[in-house]
Amino acid sequence: MQGRKKKPKELKKLSGSRWYDDSVPDADGKPMMPSDMTDGAKREWRYIVPLLAAKGILDKTDRFVLESYCESVATAREARDILKREMTKLAYRNEAGNWFKNPYVLIEKDARAAAMKYAGLLGLSPVDRGRVVMAESTQDDEIDLLMKRAKQRVG
Repeated sequence: MQGRKKKPKELKKLSGSRWYDDSVPDADGKPMMPSDMTDGAKREWRYIVPLLAAKGILDKTDRFVLESYCESVATAREARDILKREMTKLAYRNEAGNWFKNPYVLIEKDARAAAMKYAGLLGLSPVDRGRVVMAESTQDDEIDLLMKRAKQRVG
């Protein structure tokens, strides 16, 4: 006995089941915010997702990159807030007289580096926006060339 046949994904999708896909978008086609994100990451998500959606470069498959970007930004901000609130020194001397960096400075630095990496993947930096524009213009040129060739063959 094989048991009951599986329901096709198309039927699951039409019936409104959330089990047809791992990353279920909300009504606007944007990926849903993961529920286990920190508060700071959720604030960044609410800020950046509408901007990316308005540019038309957001896809539901970007969920992990978005989550990683938002968490990195939140971590960098939290480390900066702790430095401002509790620690005024950026470097300290130990008993031997050697200088070492405040750990929160290193945490902020690492989180900012990660955020910049993810921002590049999302097309948020000026260089990456330029690459996206160049890629679009190249694609349009290729389409125009194909259309011209098709017209020449017909005419």
